[in-house]
Amino acid sequence: MSLSRSILCTILLSIIALGVHAQKKNNSDTMIFGDVKDVSGNHVPFATIMVEGTTIGVAADGTGHFKLVNLPEGTIKLKASAVGYAPQIKILNLKNGKTTEVYFSLKEDAIQTEEVVITASRYAQSRKEAPVIVNTISPELFSATGSPSLAEGLNFVPGLRMENDCQNCGFTQLRLNGLDGPYTQFLINSRPVFSSLAGVYGLEMFPSNMIDRVEVVRGGGSALYGANAIGGTVNVITRDPISNTYMIGTEMNVIDLKAIDASVKFNTSMVTDDYKGGMFIYGLHREREPYNANPDDTYIDGDNRVVKDDFSEIVKLKSTVVGLNSYYRPNDLSRFNVDFSIINDDRRGGNKFDEKPDQADVAEEVKHTIVTGGISYDLYSKNSKNRYSLYSSAQNVERHSYYGADRDPSAYGYTHGLTTVIGGQYTRHLDNAIIAPSILIAGVENVYDMLNDKKLGYYDYNDAIAPGYRPTNQVADQSVNSIGAYVQNEWDLGWWKLLTGLRYDRGAVTDHEKREGSSDKTDVYEHISPRANVLFKLSEDFQVRLSYAGGFRFPQIFDEDLHIESSTARTIIHKNSPDLKPETSHNVTGGFDYDFKLFGSSSELIIEGFYTVLQDPFAPSFDFDDATKVTTVTRINAESKAIVTGSNIEFKTSLGKDANLQLGFTVQKSEYSDSQEWGEDPKNTSKQILRTPSNYGYFVLNYEPIHHFTTTLTGTYTGEMHVPHLTGGFYEGKEITEETLVKTPKFMDVGLKLAYDFHISKGTCLEVSAGMKNIFNQFQNDFDSGSSRDAGYVYGPKQPRTIFFGIKLGNALD
Repeated sequence: MSLSRSILCTILLSIIALGVHAQKKNNSDTMIFGDVKDVSGNHVPFATIMVEGTTIGVAADGTGHFKLVNLPEGTIKLKASAVGYAPQIKILNLKNGKTTEVYFSLKEDAIQTEEVVITASRYAQSRKEAPVIVNTISPELFSATGSPSLAEGLNFVPGLRMENDCQNCGFTQLRLNGLDGPYTQFLINSRPVFSSLAGVYGLEMFPSNMIDRVEVVRGGGSALYGANAIGGTVNVITRDPISNTYMIGTEMNVIDLKAIDASVKFNTSMVTDDYKGGMFIYGLHREREPYNANPDDTYIDGDNRVVKDDFSEIVKLKSTVVGLNSYYRPNDLSRFNVDFSIINDDRRGGNKFDEKPDQADVAEEVKHTIVTGGISYDLYSKNSKNRYSLYSSAQNVERHSYYGADRDPSAYGYTHGLTTVIGGQYTRHLDNAIIAPSILIAGVENVYDMLNDKKLGYYDYNDAIAPGYRPTNQVADQSVNSIGAYVQNEWDLGWWKLLTGLRYDRGAVTDHEKREGSSDKTDVYEHISPRANVLFKLSEDFQVRLSYAGGFRFPQIFDEDLHIESSTARTIIHKNSPDLKPETSHNVTGGFDYDFKLFGSSSELIIEGFYTVLQDPFAPSFDFDDATKVTTVTRINAESKAIVTGSNIEFKTSLGKDANLQLGFTVQKSEYSDSQEWGEDPKNTSKQILRTPSNYGYFVLNYEPIHHFTTTLTGTYTGEMHVPHLTGGFYEGKEITEETLVKTPKFMDVGLKLAYDFHISKGTCLEVSAGMKNIFNQFQNDFDSGSSRDAGYVYGPKQPRTIFFGIKLGNALD
């Protein structure tokens, strides 16, 4: 164990011991009971009631009633909140042995301006008060759009676009403000435990029923969250147990009336009578058949026969996820959280699915076992002005793979990855910090990431066809250990806020050499990431934000590049240039949000401009060896800069009591200052950052024409973009012999969901739903055929027209 982690462990144990003995168990007779209603007098079920500055909390039952017992004497702030409503706070003066009645009346907040978020500044605050714009994705949106996993729901935030990048393995990535997936920092409960290895396919592995919300911050976030937060941060907040609830459901999708995609999911939440502890358990099992979009197309095989295409465009999938999130409160000022999950994910693309991979013409098969766990501890001071937080998380990934063609028995591989995170944070509310009241945050975090990749038939291509040529199974053995320390202060000067922050990171990247006579090679990198944000509250309804943030990425061999494209002609191996430098960035954003009434309905308009410049950006250099049939892609620093600039527009309106509309649109320009190579022909160059449309957007319209019946109309728009198309495959029976840069058409993917809730008993509801995705079948129609096809030539919506049916039973269906 490194010195830094030893110190953090010692601090963790010391503060836990302090918290356990900080307060004697409170057995007072002080009690609060009451209910939560909306302004129309209807009870709000499962609302959350918390004593601010403590860990004391409870959830209302299905009828909106609640009770709190064993409360401390003195003045408290009691807060009630629920999804779709503005929170309400009541100040109470409690006396020992006295019972207090409290009744909340919550105002509807369909556009969620008062929603509490944590990603903006690493502490809980109203979204309206956050120094940067934070977008959220709720469980209701995942349900309304028929999204079984995290990946399907991420299109419904301005600046975000999910794309499928491979027909053979189903590799997906999220582009934020036009930047590739590795430029976005994914967090699980605010911790960077989501490894680069898991990230290749992982977004499709997160079941939506485990998610309380997803918080998205566009723009640089390295000052808070370290490496990779150049484009932005996506924070997946898992559900907390707040009441006794349950849900079980199933959904069946029929892709193009040909392939079945079926899933079964469940979750249950249990809390103790005194709300000292609770547990939320969730699960998902999903199976999807492979789908071939062009079965009538033909190609010429190695024996010069004309053969019909039988290769997948959507891969075969079988995935099972089980997990839990639990808490325990030793006293009113401290809380432990433990989370744990296991993912077994098996996916395969190519052809001949009834045979072993090495009997197929092309097969890309990956079988993952991912175990993730974490523990955190929070301690509040008695005056509620101090909070100590410590956490530790780990993720272990085992991946068995086959990337091969032409019945290659040597294309099997095994990859092992381990990521650990340990850190601590101190939060202090200051009554006067030089110029004004402020919130001070300081923390330290250590992240260790290890990856070992082996392939049965991998050859030492540096010595190929030369003395010393020999087979080996070690592709890479690399570890990265980084420690970061950060500090920020946010001043509240009334009509405006000022936040400044700084983070220092030191990372050691080690390549563990296994060859005789070789030794480990370690490169040490350091970086300082600044942050400055200003929020002007020009009125209660109009706010302006300006932000600057620096970012960085340390060099690593494996990012999304662990996705290996294989064909009869080539296998792609990735390595770093010996003089590769860290990639750095500067990001400036500015915009405003305006709350107003539109035809009497609450509405919100957000307009945000962004400018990001990448210095020393990572770029690929291609080299194909005819003798070994290996394409070596070397990651180098491009001499030019990469510049991404544009604007995001978001509009929300409640449209009265029974409907609401949300839409977003992005206009951007993404290019290098000088032309960069693409493909394997050095003559092919482009200034554009490929696969990045200049405009894209979405809309979500919910309407409840009658009580218990909900209709949801959704749509995602993708504008034109340039996508490389490599040689090797066939189209309309003719071989593709020239690499081209294709300008793709525009796409509009529209979906509709109808759902009806049957209240079959008190506290139990049955929901029946049906609908269609991609109603107008806006789907790519020029896929390659053949075993040598360019499997990365994929664009547009992820799936063709799909009908679906679903049913859910429980007392809390979202």
